[in-house]
Amino acid sequence: MTNDPLIDEIRQIRHEISAEFQHDTQKMYAYYQQVEKELRASNQYSFFEDQIAPFPKFIGVQDLS
Repeated sequence: MTNDPLIDEIRQIRHEISAEFQHDTQKMYAYYQQVEKELRASNQYSFFEDQIAPFPKFIGVQDLS
């Protein structure tokens, strides 16, 4: 396996972020949920799912629900 400096840098950054939360994924998830909530409330950013059109109904396709 060859070492790729870019991959090594990404891994190091990910490790540093994880260490900020004592490598506790639940703490990290809660933090990012709060950040998302604040960003949405600021109305300065758009989010991908806000831009998705409703799933179209196809004529002649049976509803399986």
